Amino acid sequence: QFSDDAAHELNTPISTVRAAAENMAEELDDPKAMSRRLEVINRSVERMNRIVKDLMLLTKLGLEAEQPSRDPEQVQFGKLVQDVVAEFVD
Repeated sequence: QFSDDAAHELNTPISTVRAAAENMAEELDDPKAMSRRLEVINRSVERMNRIVKDLMLLTKLGLEAEQPSRDPEQVQFGKLVQDVVAEFVD
């Protein structure tokens, strides 16, 4: 599901860039129209860039979560249970 969602999110700006580029080819003699198309392309590229950065961050966080802690931590189980019980009793 995640891959499907990511592909869908990237497909939208890619389609926008493709359409804008195709329209630019038809408007080579109109600098204002070309400028507008370039703005659309730039916005779509920025959107794709944000999506890719978010995907990279999610991948990094997933890899870090899978790695065991390097320094095991001592846990005072009795105190932990008392603290949890106190949260529900008070």
